[in-house]
Amino acid sequence: MTQSSRSLAIPVHPRISRWLTISALSATGLLMGWVPNLSLTPNVAIMGQSAQAQAAISDADIRNYARSVLTIESRRQEALQNLRNASPNQQVPNIRCNDRNSLNGLPRQARTIAVEYCTVSQQVVEQNSLTIQRFNQITAAQQGDRNLAQRIQQELIRLQQNR
Repeated sequence: MTQSSRSLAIPVHPRISRWLTISALSATGLLMGWVPNLSLTPNVAIMGQSAQAQAAISDADIRNYARSVLTIESRRQEALQNLRNASPNQQVPNIRCNDRNSLNGLPRQARTIAVEYCTVSQQVVEQNSLTIQRFNQITAAQQGDRNLAQRIQQELIRLQQNR
């Protein structure tokens, strides 16, 4: 049996797993241009919005969100590597799918990679019964809501175990 045909399971400490999951979600959000709106309102109002957002996020939303994130993450890693290879000094510029200026400033090959990633990611989200707006809402809500982030993490783990 060759090395590439073997599957090795490496135990991961729960804190590291949580950090990796949150990092992947945040990185995916940033690359896709999904960032929470910053507000100058008091923290109490933001906490209230977070609690309302969590209450409105159903188990089905979380399941669909987690499926989307798992599919997008492997494509994001591939796109990042391809962008490194296509970019001078192997540095990946800040790319936001919802900002044409961040895409237009790229060299042709890098722009093609980024646009393809953005298009495929949007399709993945929609195939998982979410709109981009809903996906963005969940991404923003989980960044400020520990309970929601834990619900998403649990679903990600459940989906990965069932693969």
